[in-house]
Amino acid sequence: MPLNDHAQESGPILVTGARGFVGSQVIRRLRERNAAAGDSEYGPGNGVGVGTVIGLVREDAGDGEIACNLHDANAIRGLIRRLRPSACVHAAWEIDPAKYRSDERNDQWVETSLRLMEMLHANGCAWMGVFGTCIETATVEGASCRYAAAKTRLRETMLAADYGPSICWWKLFQPYGPGEPAIRFVPSMLRTLAARQPFTVNAPADIRDFIHVSDIADAVVACLQRRVTGVYELGTGEGTTLEEAARVAAELLGVQRCVRTRAITEIERGKASTIVASPAPLSLATGWQPRVTLAAGFTSLLTRSRSSPGVSSSGGVHAA
Repeated sequence: MPLNDHAQESGPILVTGARGFVGSQVIRRLRERNAAAGDSEYGPGNGVGVGTVIGLVREDAGDGEIACNLHDANAIRGLIRRLRPSACVHAAWEIDPAKYRSDERNDQWVETSLRLMEMLHANGCAWMGVFGTCIETATVEGASCRYAAAKTRLRETMLAADYGPSICWWKLFQPYGPGEPAIRFVPSMLRTLAARQPFTVNAPADIRDFIHVSDIADAVVACLQRRVTGVYELGTGEGTTLEEAARVAAELLGVQRCVRTRAITEIERGKASTIVASPAPLSLATGWQPRVTLAAGFTSLLTRSRSSPGVSSSGGVHAA
């Protein structure tokens, strides 16, 4: 399905963090949609009326990519002046799973992202989609960590600005899928259970909204198609306890006895955290609906790992 008339504006679509966990899926889905739409004046596979899709990466650019350091103001200014993009999906951020919550680079990314917005506006970009996080708060003062505070400050500043491209902000819930950093819950759980080893769930009663990265990419494309603006929660709307998630995986693998849970008191159970999206506004604005169930998502990942046993995830740097 090609982008609608909004996408006929001149200038390419930029995707920052194009090799990251989320960004790589977004740019892949954009190009799949373009290829399905057929060829255009821009060349084979670019799609009718869509224009060029360009991924911004740190180094070693491949086809359809440009290497640049987003923190280098002069370099990014020159690049945007030359490209004059019509839209931008901003998926770049420093996400080291071991320390992203307290990482000082979160503050640098706020300033870099604001400068990027200003440069895009100065060169005619009309729309910008930006990834936030489900742990953002209403105000910076209420943030639980440096990462949440940085995302909250960026959201507040971008939406309050009386200049710049129109902003679509996605509060992203619990993403999982191919390319997810290996240290995180889902890949570490699947890897352990697939090896028929015991896997202990330390916070079994915590509830999360797991959304497959392909559904995230579909939502981004839907927003881009319609140039949707505002703040939206990007999740499935379905909560699953961490224990339930582990048991779904164990049942798929036939290793139910390998799932262990840390014993918790009733008081601890009552204090368990619940982080679940309300995706109805996004669905109403775009027609998007999540499609990948947890069991189907886990099955796909297990099949992928069997066919590529030597493939492991990256450290998750420079991605949403």
